[in-house]
Amino acid sequence: MKKLFAAAFLAVIGMALMPASANATFELHLHSSNGADLILTDGDGDGVISFAGAFGGFSITVDTAFSKPTLGSAAAPAMELNYTASKALGSPGLTLTIETSDQGFTTSPIDLASHVGGTNVNSSSTYTASYDNGNVLFGTGGGSTPSFTSNALSFQNDTILHVTGGTPYSLTLKVVVVAGAGRSNFGGDATLNTIASTPAPSGAILVLGAVPILGLGVWLRRRRQHEVAAAASIA
Repeated sequence: MKKLFAAAFLAVIGMALMPASANATFELHLHSSNGADLILTDGDGDGVISFAGAFGGFSITVDTAFSKPTLGSAAAPAMELNYTASKALGSPGLTLTIETSDQGFTTSPIDLASHVGGTNVNSSSTYTASYDNGNVLFGTGGGSTPSFTSNALSFQNDTILHVTGGTPYSLTLKVVVVAGAGRSNFGGDATLNTIASTPAPSGAILVLGAVPILGLGVWLRRRRQHEVAAAASIA
């Protein structure tokens, strides 16, 4: 009985001490305005989710999401979403939503560089990056980057996601593509990356610190010269 109690006690302690990131979930969602939905989960925990094939009236050549541990970490967040898709000639207009979200990020406050770039042919793309202090997948309660929309043949946008508040939190990348009737082609790459701080070079600090010391040395030498000259004149 004592052995069983000890084993149960250790199991409970082990669960309590388990890092929050161990329970984090990483997902990729696809939704088409024709009603199709697809949810993919990072089952092996490697931080990579990928899909290719027919979905919701679109032909998806590549749709890959990256997160920790392949890209970034809980303390230094980084995420990426790559997508390329098309819609056939004679097809109706449709909207495709692609979004990926991960949980368990632990550094706050922090600034994350947000970038999206891609192409549109008979389509328009809208991008946002968000975070949620409740650590809810696809949550936006913490805040989002300004929504960026473009129907240009080639587009890109850079901004910053300012993360503040409690931890752990979730991060989400979301792309919504409105494809016109008939043939459409589109693709892009959306990223979030931790902005590294740049400390002042130690050499500069040493040089600046040496300025008053050098000044003091000059003053002492001049004072000594005056004292010697004064002593010689008295003699």
